[in-house]
Amino acid sequence: MPGRSLRDHVSWPVGLDGVWLLAPVFVLSAVALLSPIRPFDYFWALVQGRTTWELGHVARENLFLYTLPAAEPFFNQAWLAQLLLFAGFRCGGHTFNLVLLVLSLGTALLCCMDGALRRGARPIHVALAALVSLPLLGLGSGVRSQMFAYPCFALLLRYLLLETPRLARAPLALMLGASAFWANTHGSFVLAPAMLAARGAFGTWAQPPGARFRAARAHAVELLLVLVATCLNPRGPAVYAYALGLPLSMKLGNQSDVGEWQPLSAHEPLGLALGVALLVAVVLAASKRNRVSPAALLVFLGCALLSFVSQRFLAWAALGLVLVLPALSRPEEAPPAGERRGVAWLNTALLASFALATLGCVPGAPLFDRFAGHTHLPYAEARALGQETPLRLAEQLEREGPTGRIFHDQAVGGVLEWVLAADEPKAVAFVDQRFELVPPEIWARYFTIASAQPGWQQLLAEHGIGTLLIDERRQRPLVVAIEHSHAWRLVARELSYRLYVRSAPGAPSGG
Repeated sequence: MPGRSLRDHVSWPVGLDGVWLLAPVFVLSAVALLSPIRPFDYFWALVQGRTTWELGHVARENLFLYTLPAAEPFFNQAWLAQLLLFAGFRCGGHTFNLVLLVLSLGTALLCCMDGALRRGARPIHVALAALVSLPLLGLGSGVRSQMFAYPCFALLLRYLLLETPRLARAPLALMLGASAFWANTHGSFVLAPAMLAARGAFGTWAQPPGARFRAARAHAVELLLVLVATCLNPRGPAVYAYALGLPLSMKLGNQSDVGEWQPLSAHEPLGLALGVALLVAVVLAASKRNRVSPAALLVFLGCALLSFVSQRFLAWAALGLVLVLPALSRPEEAPPAGERRGVAWLNTALLASFALATLGCVPGAPLFDRFAGHTHLPYAEARALGQETPLRLAEQLEREGPTGRIFHDQAVGGVLEWVLAADEPKAVAFVDQRFELVPPEIWARYFTIASAQPGWQQLLAEHGIGTLLIDERRQRPLVVAIEHSHAWRLVARELSYRLYVRSAPGAPSGG
């Protein structure tokens, strides 16, 4: 039976159900504000957004990597997200972009919760599912272009759950707008037509044999419109060629030490929790049919399984969990949504205290300084950044100029581009964060040097590298090799990063 919307549950007078439902949103917001912005993807997106703004168009060639020809073709699919991040930085620095993440995650979570409630799920079940999903959502998200795709995914998944034979004009227009926006912000936009195709397949099969042709035609029109919407981007249908090449980048990413590219282990707590959620969903779906849209269930199961291939799918699985599991677990006779009301003014005061606590978690606020200050940079202009960002070393290189070219930890490629190429685009980095845009042979060279494998000295000489900015943990073998060499000199340290330059132009590079 249909249920009440989220708005009905949180409107005045606010009941305990409203407190339960909004609590996960405040927790998610506080955790996101207290979590450091990692350099992976973020600075690269800022650089590309700045470049689009300065050039007045989306760049189509390599501008920042000296390991690639200047005319190397470059497909920048997420240009709009990058431009939004750069605009956010211009408005309020890195903290503003952290707030944008909170808004994106919160909107997506509320959208999924509303869909589950409208499907008839009990508020307590929706709230508990949301709370369980928070670790998965937190691990799979971050301040980067992907965050703008979360509300788009949640919106489409919501309409898959609230399946109707044919979408009304308003929902269809929202889905088309979300699909077009998605196609200009993140490569996961291919999920949009895939979700509509699943809706069409299951929706057609559910119709009586005599009505299937008409249903298939209606679903085909919806799918075609979504495909057209995703082609509303600077490169048109060619955007799908870029998306189809992403699986190769996953293989390259798995070779790196970037956690989000690694598979989720079923032996870890989060992997075990997701595995249990998968099992529960399958069992409930088999025993309680017609409780949830098969298309929505398929999307959740697919994203959950893909999370064990790469953690980049965790955010999608987490949102699917919030939407699907409560609808599956709804009892036959759900109690009225407003049965547990409590005292309205006490409930409102409790929500107000949640809001104040969340505001206290903004970088620079009291709760932030108390609980998260030690995990962030101590610089006033960069409190939102984590301690994986050697900002002062990059600024030192900008002031003094590097000796020759720079070899660096791939995590800070975007940081170097952001600082060293602030005046105009120029090739300053060996690699950056986009595994799908750098050829495999360049990554092979990077890993050879970073792990001090045979031939690393020759590669440094071949590229004219005279400066090293490396992490003493991630590039430990290289640090050890450098420390045993007379060709390099340590000039500065920051956090876990070391800055080396060649001792003399003609010094031997062997170790």
